[in-house]
Formats: sequence, structure tokens, C-alpha cells
Amino acid sequence: MPSVQEARPGRCPCCQVASRPVGGPLNLHGHGVRDRQLRGPLDAEQPGQLLSLCVRRYQCKRCGATITVGPCGLLCRRLFVAAAIGLALCLWGHDRLDAHKVREQVNPLKYTSPYAAPGWGQLQRWVKAQLCGRLFGGIILGEVRAPLRAVAHRIAVALSTLSPPQQFEQSMARQVFLGAERAW
Repeated sequence: MPSVQEARPGRCPCCQVASRPVGGPLNLHGHGVRDRQLRGPLDAEQPGQLLSLCVRRYQCKRCGATITVGPCGLLCRRLFVAAAIGLALCLWGHDRLDAHKVREQVNPLKYTSPYAAPGWGQLQRWVKAQLCGRLFGGIILGEVRAPLRAVAHRIAVALSTLSPPQQFEQSMARQVFLGAERAW
């Protein structure tokens, strides 16, 4: 885990005040650590995992906001990492897998309840979140009048363009997996 100094953001994301203004007092103070649950595969060809990660927290003295700082690929208020969400949208939108098959591959939690709904409604919620600009900030789709599965395909294609250049010979799923980590 990085030190408090190393992980401290340059400014508060809420009020935009500098965390360490030159000649001024410190505005973002260390506020402890917390465990953060992460869901999703560690690689595009692996099954989903359930992990726990310790992340640092800071509190802004100006506005009182509490900020959590973790590694790239963590999305705010999401249990699944960015790469897992991108992979799921690729499998559903580009590879045309059934939603329940996508869920089996990406989600580490296995639901065996006979009352569980078929498919995986989370895929549609992620697409809608992206259409509102609340998922991958680096991807702008504009106004889209298409079925959600077709939009998932467009998101996957956009994420694949963000993968490192040496990965363009890899499968689409791998390109999307790596591109999603860079899309935040």
C-alpha cells in the first residue's frame, strides 16, 4: 500500500481545492483505510474472482468530503472492476452470449436460487449508466437510439481502442478487458 503522502490526490474532487497549496495548510488529511470488495476476473480468459483490497481515505478540510483512493480500474460505487464490466459488455454485446452465460464467466458469486431471475439485469444497468456518462468517463456515445445490447457492442468497440497498441492482435475480449482499465 502506498504511503499517505504518495496516495494523496492533488485536489479535492468535490470542491477542487488543492490538497497541498504552496505556503498554505494541508487541505486533504489522511482519514484512515478501509477494505474494498472487488469482483471480476483477473484476466479476460479467467473466471471471476472475489477479492478484498485495502484503500486509503482522505477528508477535505474545506468541504468535509471523504475521498477514497485506490488503484486504476476501480470505479466509484461499483463492486465490479472496470475491466470486468468491459469484458461483460463485450461478451454480451459483441460475442452475443446469453446474459446468464456472461454472468457465469464474470461474476464470482454463483446464484443457485430457484427464484433467481434468468439472465443478468446488471448488464442493462451498466449500459444505461454509460449512456448517462456515469461509467467510463473517456467514452462518449452521444444520443443513441438502439437496443441496449447493440449499445453494449458500441461500448466494447470503443473500449477496445483504448487497449495498448501491442494488444491489437489479441482477441476482442482481451482488448476490451485491457482498454477498460484505462477508460476511467
